[in-house]
This record gives sequence, C-alpha cells and structure tokens, in this order.
Amino acid sequence: MDWSFIAGFFDADGSVSCSSTQCCLKFFNTNREVIQAIKDFISPYIKGNPSIYRRKTRPIHNTNYSTKDIYSWEISGRRDFIFVAEKLANLCIVKKKKLKKAIKIVKQRIEQEKNPLRYMHGNKHITPEILYDLSVNKKMTRQEIANHFGVNWGLINYRMKIWNIPINIITFRDEHGRFAKREEKRIINYIDKKNCERRFYANEYKEKLKKLYWDDGLSTREIANILNIRHSTVRSRMEKLGIPRRTRSEAIKMVYKRNQHR
Repeated sequence: MDWSFIAGFFDADGSVSCSSTQCCLKFFNTNREVIQAIKDFISPYIKGNPSIYRRKTRPIHNTNYSTKDIYSWEISGRRDFIFVAEKLANLCIVKKKKLKKAIKIVKQRIEQEKNPLRYMHGNKHITPEILYDLSVNKKMTRQEIANHFGVNWGLINYRMKIWNIPINIITFRDEHGRFAKREEKRIINYIDKKNCERRFYANEYKEKLKKLYWDDGLSTREIANILNIRHSTVRSRMEKLGIPRRTRSEAIKMVYKRNQHR
C-alpha cells in the first residue's frame, strides 16, 4: 500500500466535494477490507479518526443481479483534508483539477478566519472608530447605523461582532411602551424568552398596567389597543409581573357598572 495506489483508487472510486462550510474526501467500495487498508495507511498522517460507514443498497427487481452494501470513509477536517488532498493531487489524473480547486478553497477559508477584515470588500469607510462612536457615544442602534450608511443591517452586525463593539439596545422608548425599531422589538422578545430582567419590567410599567386594568376598569383587549401591542402580550406581561386578573364574576360586574354609567 502506497500513495500511488490510493491515488489510482481515488480516481476510480473516490470523490471530492465542497459545501458552504467544509470540503471532504470520500472513498467508496463494496469491499470493506480495501477501505480498511486505506484507512490504516492514512490514519497515522492525520489527527482525526473518522469511522467507516456502511450504506445499504436498494434491492433490484432483476433477481439475476446481486446487490452489495457500499462502504465509505471520508476525511473532512481542514488540516487533514489539505494534507491528503495535496498528496493525491500530485498523483491523480482524473480528479487532479478538482483536488487543486478544493485545496485552494480550504486554504482561503483558513486564512479568512485568521484575518476576516482582509476579506471585507467595499464599505471601507465604515471603520471601528466610527462604529464605536455611533453605537456608544451617540446611542444609535444597529439598524439606525445601517440606515445612516445606507447598507444592510447584517453588515453592521457582522463588523461590530468582529471588532467587539458594544451593541446599544433601547428597551423602553416612550410612555406608551411602543418600540421605535423592529430590531429592538426582536431583541426584547428574545430577552423575554430567556426571562432576563430589563427596564421593560420596571415598577413604572407594572403600575401603569395595574392602573389601566384595575383603576380604569379596562379589559386586556382595550389595554392592548392603547399600548399598540397584541392582546396575548398584555396577558403574558401581567402574568410575569404578578398582576392578578379579574374573576369571571368581577368582569361581569365591571361591564354592568360601565353600561349603567352610559
């Protein structure tokens, strides 16, 4: 067993594929012993230890033709992929171009992870200093910064993460509890699920809900219309803030009193 035999085998019963996340080399054969011998030869040179998988083939209607299970072994680690692919690229004939192209892709991805700023094409005027000033000093959200530069929100979000720039989140914008940005509303909903405490659950907001519900005698649907939020949101906020709700009899009495005053 040597690299020339493996290269010839790979030309016949091998494949190289690249997805958006990784590239991998695959060896196929119906004989497990051949795949095991290739694995035993290559394993000392690589760090990973991938297993051999068996794939069952579908039965064919022609009974004269017997089907066998296919055994496969793949190498997907980046460092291992580059080492094995370079060895095979020098010896292969059929898949030589594909291997060289895959090696170039993997090396570019490794270099991009080391220095992601080098691969930021365009919008070079958006520097870390400017983003820090807009986010921290001027208290602008990512969507406001994106609108300021006329770019996509994802670009600002990506660069702020790379440069470790703190994100400005405004959770309570006005006296009615309306949110000025979709981004902030999405973040608050996420914070809700994690049960984190934010200014949205402040005592002022709790007292406001109490006043509208108990003192003014409004229903949860009427409160939702005033605060410009959903009816289910009002009910969930009341439960989280510990605000008791009226019983069925109390609700009927409240409606009767309101009708009398009319």
